[in-house]
Amino acid sequence: NVLFELLKEHPMYASFIFESLDEDFTGKDSLKIDYETRLGLIKSFFLEIDDSELLSSPSVILSKVRLLKVQNRIEEAHKLIEGFVKVNKNSSETLGVELSVIPLMWS
Repeated sequence: NVLFELLKEHPMYASFIFESLDEDFTGKDSLKIDYETRLGLIKSFFLEIDDSELLSSPSVILSKVRLLKVQNRIEEAHKLIEGFVKVNKNSSETLGVELSVIPLMWS
């Protein structure tokens, strides 16, 4: 899979990939539906990746957390980031902020 290989080589680009793919698609409605369907499959594939090397990247974790939040899978997002921060004590401030904000979304 091209996405997997790209992430293996450049995990720091994970968030940029999904942000750029999420931009408004301009074109025919039928093409837009196809695009959104394929993008949904790519996002599902990304969320299912269970590669220890990729899951050690803060960028990959943050991208997964953001996708989970958009899908309203808040508990999964919280567990993922909490587990990462516990194992990686020197993780980035951004991940710490995400971890502190997620419980607020439950209330």
